[in-house]
Amino acid sequence: MDNKSNIVLGTLLPGAELLEDNSKNPVWKAPVKTTDLKTEFVFLKLLEPRRLFAEAICAIIGRQIGLPIPEPILVKIPAHLMIDLVGEESIDSSICIGFGSKDADYPSLNRVLNVEDNELIWDKLRAHTKSLEAAIFDEWIANSDRHWGNLLYDGGDEFIFIDHDLALPEQVKSNQPIDKNLLFNFISEEVDELSKVRIVKKVREELCGNYSKVDIQKCVEICYGPSLLGRDVIDSIVDFLIERISFLNDIIVNKLNPEQGELFQCAI
Repeated sequence: MDNKSNIVLGTLLPGAELLEDNSKNPVWKAPVKTTDLKTEFVFLKLLEPRRLFAEAICAIIGRQIGLPIPEPILVKIPAHLMIDLVGEESIDSSICIGFGSKDADYPSLNRVLNVEDNELIWDKLRAHTKSLEAAIFDEWIANSDRHWGNLLYDGGDEFIFIDHDLALPEQVKSNQPIDKNLLFNFISEEVDELSKVRIVKKVREELCGNYSKVDIQKCVEICYGPSLLGRDVIDSIVDFLIERISFLNDIIVNKLNPEQGELFQCAI
């Protein structure tokens, strides 16, 4: 697993620019002064505490298991700059910390897929070594908000996965599949039975093992969880993540809906 286990702290500087995008939440490109006195440009979102925590801990965990997720930054927003962002009449007193992703500056697939080489991009995404891992990660964290707008493409061979603030919803049980896993459906919709076997074996023998090695409690501390949420809420999220690992194999098998051939039975 990658040793990408830190979260950066910073303070918003003047000069945030509201982006014209199709995000459900406003996103700003904003300068931030980090605690080591560097100025970084981030994509900044204002989120209520549970969604902020979900975004932060999912970024930390995802980066630890090797997914291409931008480095997260927790951004303190001075009161006068909060007014600049949302206007005095729209200030939410529960929000004084924003979530920042270091600027990857790649277009989303929503924008890229308007070009003529759509099929080439689809093929690259389907074949990318991290696409399946990101899809299984979405299932682990119960992220049903994956869409083409939060998949970033560098124009070459790389993809970056962003936006996990709607993951870890309160109502999902640890053994419950998510209704919508766009990336997994995209990857698995045309695979043959042998490929299904390989997916299941990868989930069972590699990915679940990697997930089990993640120190979830340590990740909570890294992203300052106790400063964002109550202990009982944090404990329920930690329990969900740990318990869900043992159900992932069955969830994926059921999603693949394989033909009951001997080859597949050997894999499970």
